[in-house]
Amino acid sequence: MNKADLQEAVYKEITRDEEEPSISKNDTANIIDAVITVITKSLKDGHAIALRGFGTFEVTQTAARKARNPRSGEIVDVPAKKKAKFRPSGNLQAMMNS
Repeated sequence: MNKADLQEAVYKEITRDEEEPSISKNDTANIIDAVITVITKSLKDGHAIALRGFGTFEVTQTAARKARNPRSGEIVDVPAKKKAKFRPSGNLQAMMNS
């Protein structure tokens, strides 16, 4: 599922019981963009986002290390960096495995 598919699915979910939709597809796209922006900014600032029943987005820090280039065999320095991580909730895990 790509972003356009997600927007369409969310729009259909919101308007499924409405004869005259109270929200437009464009509004749905703007909301999804806003959610992604807020999550991205929060992670950039080092804050975790916990969505009860869904999961937690968090930032992890990897340490600087030495690695070997498999092509040349040369030892290279790999700098420390931050990574985004998602941990699904127990509810999401149970739904996926049922």
